Amino acid sequence: MKIPNVALKEIAAPKEPKGRDRIIVPAPGAVLWARFYELGTNRPIYVGRDSQVHYQLTEIENERRAGYLYAGTWPAELLAKDCPAWRKRVGAAAKK
Repeated sequence: MKIPNVALKEIAAPKEPKGRDRIIVPAPGAVLWARFYELGTNRPIYVGRDSQVHYQLTEIENERRAGYLYAGTWPAELLAKDCPAWRKRVGAAAKK
């Protein structure tokens, strides 16, 4: 499920151990997809070292925010290019 009008941004965070952080920011026209969603609600979820479900990326520790991609744009190419090609192949195979 896509999350419209937001983007993932890497920022400098000198007080953090690695000196960086990742945040989700408003970005009109941008689209993100979360890596994990809550079953039944489709809400993006983020899980830190405490193994608890959080609904905001900012609620988990920096080591997890900055070290793991909980959200990204990777599905865009899949949906725009690979999925239509797959559908075409599957459709052609079904007609045989």
